[in-house]
Amino acid sequence: MEEKGNLIEIKGAYKRYGPGSVIFKGLNMSVEAGTIYGLLGPSGCGKTTLLGCVAGYQHLDTGSITVNLDSKTQLGYMPQEIALLEPFTVAEMLIYFGKLNNCSSDEITKRGKALLGMMDLSVNFYWERVIGTLSGGQQRRISLAVALIHDPKLLILDEPTVGLDPLISQRLWEYFVEITVQENKTIIITTHYIEEARQSHKIGLMRNGKLLAEASPQQLLADHKCESLEDVFLLLSHRQIIVCEENGEDYPKSIKSKPPLPEAKLWVRNRIAAQIYKNICWTKRNVPMQIFMLTLPALMILLFGVVYSDSLNGVVIAAVSDEVLPEFCLGPRPLSSAEPRCKKQSRFSCQYLRLVREKSYIIKEYKDLPSALQSVIKGESRALMHFDKTYSWSLIRRITEGPITPDRYVNSSAVDVYIDRAEMTIGYKIDKDIRDSFLDLVQLVFKECGFNLRAAQTILRFENPVYGESSPKFTWTAMPGYIIPLTFYLTTIFSATSYLSEKTSGFLQRCLISGVQYTEVMFAHAVIQMLMLSGQNVLLLTIAYGFYNLPHEGSWYLIILLIVMAEVQGMFYGFILGTSFQEESSVNYAATATVICLFLSCGMFWPIEGVHWMLQLGVQYSPIVMAVESYRSVTIRGWGISHSSLIVSMAANIGLLAFFVFVFFWMTRAKK
Repeated sequence: MEEKGNLIEIKGAYKRYGPGSVIFKGLNMSVEAGTIYGLLGPSGCGKTTLLGCVAGYQHLDTGSITVNLDSKTQLGYMPQEIALLEPFTVAEMLIYFGKLNNCSSDEITKRGKALLGMMDLSVNFYWERVIGTLSGGQQRRISLAVALIHDPKLLILDEPTVGLDPLISQRLWEYFVEITVQENKTIIITTHYIEEARQSHKIGLMRNGKLLAEASPQQLLADHKCESLEDVFLLLSHRQIIVCEENGEDYPKSIKSKPPLPEAKLWVRNRIAAQIYKNICWTKRNVPMQIFMLTLPALMILLFGVVYSDSLNGVVIAAVSDEVLPEFCLGPRPLSSAEPRCKKQSRFSCQYLRLVREKSYIIKEYKDLPSALQSVIKGESRALMHFDKTYSWSLIRRITEGPITPDRYVNSSAVDVYIDRAEMTIGYKIDKDIRDSFLDLVQLVFKECGFNLRAAQTILRFENPVYGESSPKFTWTAMPGYIIPLTFYLTTIFSATSYLSEKTSGFLQRCLISGVQYTEVMFAHAVIQMLMLSGQNVLLLTIAYGFYNLPHEGSWYLIILLIVMAEVQGMFYGFILGTSFQEESSVNYAATATVICLFLSCGMFWPIEGVHWMLQLGVQYSPIVMAVESYRSVTIRGWGISHSSLIVSMAANIGLLAFFVFVFFWMTRAKK
């Protein structure tokens, strides 16, 4: 490649963000190799966008940009914002960008320390300083050092001297002139300080999407008979206004142009290693957060098991037994268990209340029905059981005489039950426990009276369950519906926030300009996150199956696969949210709304068969919901991967993951 001639040529450049936001209007520009090109213009005139197009990060609508470099490693880019990760040290940032551009550790250390010295930053003091603790001017100098660390052939510097001490700015300009003369470097620099640009070899004055003039500072001053570059710019701007009023322009049809720089290869080892190094440093700098994220799922599973127990504790049931004195059943001197049974004097109401109390209820005896009923009305009790004064004898008569039992004994053998059903779950649980206790009481009566115990059984004979237990626990069926959405949500939040922080700071853009590919960013992120998720999953499953002893009939590999698949889906969904939004609060709202919908529709609180018919089909075939059902089938039913429902579920979840990946990469290309 020739050392002389133009390193950069821009011809007929047009770009706009909308019909009313035209950035370039047929812009032409050339930058000679081994020179400093000063690009001047007011804020919003398109200088930063032009630099982005030259660097290959943004695309023209039409026109061409030619940059005579062999690879992106020959380009050094310093954006207008700092675009560095504030939790990192100066050394870590220099090492990261050095590795990114295939520099050795020795080269990075030697050149990094030399650059700090040139910028009047003490190596001993600043090398291990955290970037976030530095002043704005110091951070800007570190940002410039990052752009120079790999000794690039072309430097693109966007406002490098803003906020710097004039003496330091002058030293930097002297350095720029020195490397262009002695090392044949080429520099494009934008600045608000028009007069400092006099040290450039050529100046381009830009306004309203066009170059007003392009020449050396001396030639511009001479041609327009002005004493300062600012006067030249004002004169040319006034002329442009007159010309624009006289001549309108049509915007040409968009034509995709060739990228200005050679496309970077995919899966380059040094770039992937740099990304992994960066993520490791990020993890080290955020140890408390990593510990929190590592233990949070296990803590939430622990809390879930504690909150959703299978017994009701502290629930009061009022009781009135007219066949005994108040507090005779369960009071300080309860009915003796040695009392004769199956007699007219039997007190089975006491036995019934004891059976109910064994199910963790508090039985509170009252003297009469009105006072007991009033306790339910006031919310002091959740239910009331009332026994007739001849309850026990009537129950025996009803059992022994069957269909010929007189009505008065039938009525007296019935227990009046009043339940507060304001809370459906509690009301249903009390109802079930009272019914189950009655069946136990009947068994007891048959035993005490010497009847055939088989006759005490219900007409329905329930055999051993096909799947599950005879008395299943809520946590057994609900836990899969908690674990899958929870792991999906946590990886979504972690991925979205980490990606968004790099994007909004300009750091991600800087990396992409250096040749990093989105696939490499995703891969390096996945490597670190999967390592953390491995520990996270071990803790989660240990709590779920070791501490709470959840049933496990199927393959551990399938359970782990389903969890990991949900986590990877959450990771890419997080990348989509991070790409879609500019604020972390918006990401949190979107992720939280998503997980709430998943919790409500995955069958944890209510079966999918109970969903409204208009939504049932969509919910039933939602991949995440199918993953929950598959998890439940594996852990309780013991189904394997060969079962048709698991095959369909796996296919649907792989399809969802592929869809997320496609949407993410499509969005990244569409935003250029």
